[in-house]
Amino acid sequence: DLQDIESARIIWPFALACFDHVWLVMAWCELRQAFRHFRADRIVSLAASGERYPRRRQVLLQAWRAAQAMAPP
Repeated sequence: DLQDIESARIIWPFALACFDHVWLVMAWCELRQAFRHFRADRIVSLAASGERYPRRRQVLLQAWRAAQAMAPP
């Protein structure tokens, strides 16, 4: 985070975007039970769990858009 405190999260990433020269991973965060944005340059390590997504990627993306009050493309 901004104070250099590491945390471990289980996330379900569904989108990657560049915003203001920073790559962001949009994901459902199991810890927070909410959609979160993670800076890709701050991710120290990752491991694939081999588990299936709890919902289809497209459903996650639509729910994220609704939570952000964004219109569909």
